[in-house]
Amino acid sequence: MNHDLLRLASRLWGILPNEAVKTRVLACLGTRFIVSVWAVAIDVNDSVLLFRHTHDRAHPWGLPSGRVEGSETPEEALHREFREEVGGRLSVQRLVAILREPELPALRLVYACDIESPPLVASVEVDRWAYFAVDGLPPTIRHLQRVAIALARAQADTWQPAITTRTHGSTMHD
Repeated sequence: MNHDLLRLASRLWGILPNEAVKTRVLACLGTRFIVSVWAVAIDVNDSVLLFRHTHDRAHPWGLPSGRVEGSETPEEALHREFREEVGGRLSVQRLVAILREPELPALRLVYACDIESPPLVASVEVDRWAYFAVDGLPPTIRHLQRVAIALARAQADTWQPAITTRTHGSTMHD
């Protein structure tokens, strides 16, 4: 793109009244990503909680997960998905990583979590759950989820809590 065309595009962009309008324009014209959340819950025995998902025959065992919907925060999505899928409750401790799914328009937000109330009931999406030794994960678990587990495990003793406040429907970290 030549310099004059870039200058014109920049001026047109500057005419848009605010960030909300600019974001909506980009959402219509740009690449779209699915944003999903993954919960990594590692217990004192160095075992990780996995769900057997009914919707993925190639990779049935995987991390508790789900998509961020509507205006919910990623943490709210984790709570909702865990409650909907197995009737349990978790506590979100920290963001571990943001991973890009290779070859897919998907971002995976990986959170270290503690289980407050264990899974209680199966659902249409999850028919079983179990703790697996981190060094004995099912062979069919997705590679990127293995990476997520390794990252959460590596950070387990070194993380510093973020100060989180909620203002005007958004979450801010100091």
